[in-house]
Amino acid sequence: MGLTSITFLTQRFDITVGAVYTISELARHLARHMRVSLVVQAGEPDAIAGVGTFVSPTLDPGEVPDADVIVSTSGFMDHDRLFGLPPSKGKRAIYLQGWHGERTLRNLRRADAVLAVSRWLVEEAARDSVRARFVRYGFDHHVFHPGAPQATERPLVSMGTDKALDVGLAALRGVRERHPEADFALFGRTPPPDTTISFLLRPDRQAVGDLWRRTTVAVCCSALEGFGFPGLEAIACGAALATTDTKGSREYAFHDVTALVSPPGDAAALAANVSRLVADSDLRARLVAAGQLHLNNSYTGWASASDAFVQALGEELQAGPALLGH
Repeated sequence: MGLTSITFLTQRFDITVGAVYTISELARHLARHMRVSLVVQAGEPDAIAGVGTFVSPTLDPGEVPDADVIVSTSGFMDHDRLFGLPPSKGKRAIYLQGWHGERTLRNLRRADAVLAVSRWLVEEAARDSVRARFVRYGFDHHVFHPGAPQATERPLVSMGTDKALDVGLAALRGVRERHPEADFALFGRTPPPDTTISFLLRPDRQAVGDLWRRTTVAVCCSALEGFGFPGLEAIACGAALATTDTKGSREYAFHDVTALVSPPGDAAALAANVSRLVADSDLRARLVAAGQLHLNNSYTGWASASDAFVQALGEELQAGPALLGH
């Protein structure tokens, strides 16, 4: 199915949220050669060159442009109104970027096409007879790239604060006890209770890249991710990664190959992995080299990734409803 127009639909427009960032990148690059619209239910979206932006709190049909397909994030809360829009608004597709239990499944079963950002999400959908197609994210190699060689006299351990912060802080306390020579830095939308640790509030992507380039060991402590950009971005910038097994991170965090991986919620195991990386420069170098090789072989820039996205979307729409057997 050759697509000439597409509408992206999201609840809010917050570029610091991974799901929104990826949609904005897809919209920006697809606008080079097709008509692209972005509909946001709450708040004003940022201007994106070549993209028509609309605010529609209730998804009134008069506020949603006609298109060949309308693509919603899987975390969108108002799918009943999405599926109730007239056919002129386009076929209904879901961009599966995370898992929200029965609500996600209920919406996937109604979709004309489902594209998923990681293979565990494809497998999860298949358990309930929903066909989802794995399509890789793009990657911003211009922002996230290695910097100058690091001085290691005082290793820096960095971590985001927006998910499983209690687990992450418990792990960092264990690392601090073993490595009093280490410095620590946190960043995110959620200020930590420990005000003695350096904290960046809502940094932009360039600031995150700059932090990762100064970082010796990057820590990701989330329990579950559809994909999880921070870990891959840290590797790209030259930081060794200690992460929990978030499922989404299985696309790039292979234990003792590209990262050290521990079970979700196990602060002691995470602390042990971070400490091991702080102490072993050879291990860090090996993991980072393997991780960057995987990244460069697997993740293109957003321009080519957006072309792959729209081609896969057209093919899935041509194949028929995502719910198998119907």
